[in-house]
Amino acid sequence: MTAIDLIIAERTRQAAKGYGTAHDDAHNKGELIALAIGVLDEVSETDACQDAFDADWIGKASRHIQQRHGNDTVKMLTIAAAILVAEIERLERRRRIIAETLGETP
Repeated sequence: MTAIDLIIAERTRQAAKGYGTAHDDAHNKGELIALAIGVLDEVSETDACQDAFDADWIGKASRHIQQRHGNDTVKMLTIAAAILVAEIERLERRRRIIAETLGETP
């Protein structure tokens, strides 16, 4: 499955559990963004983020995106989602390579 397929499947699962558009519309003060940040904060504590990385690059890139698109929340969320898709794809490629190396099915 592609990263987008995984996201669509998760969103479909959420909607089936009652977390669809009506539920989402009731959270109109940024709660969904805050929840996503909370989930990402938990992910940042896992092995996926334990290696040292270039915080300066991240800061510069974040500021650049903020300066260009800071007044457009939908654009900012779209950029963030695209970055998350890129990370999901990277992790899936790594998972596939490891599985193939071990002779397993990913």
